[in-house]
This record gives sequence, C-alpha cells and structure tokens, in this order.
Amino acid sequence: AIYRVLRKLEQNGNVKSEWKPGGAGPAKRIYRLTAAGEAHLEEWATVLENLSKSMKRFTREARALGRGSS
Repeated sequence: AIYRVLRKLEQNGNVKSEWKPGGAGPAKRIYRLTAAGEAHLEEWATVLENLSKSMKRFTREARALGRGSS
C-alpha cells in the first residue's frame, strides 16, 4: 500500500524518486520530498494540529457533561 501512495505523491509532484544502485544487492528506489511536497506536508501538519485541538476540546466538554449528569 505504501508504494501506491508514493507513486500517487510522485504523480502529484510531492515527491521525486530515483533508482540507486545496490552494490551487492538489487537497486533501491529512493524518494525525496519536493518543495511542493514540503508545503503539502506543512499544510497537513496544520490540519492535524487543528483536529487534535478540536478533539481535546470535545473530550473535555464530553467529560464535563458526563460529570454533570451524575
């Protein structure tokens, strides 16, 4: 599943890949974030941070309601 995601990220311009010779073993594909990928990652970090804050607020309020109905 991870390689499907990496291929999609590459198609969208968020990562670039290249083959690196493996010496004694097979060649390996190396992935690197592009500038667009770094910006996309930063956006998602902000989204997840906001979601985390919302979930903390929700659980705090839900607990307060639960204590009030006892």
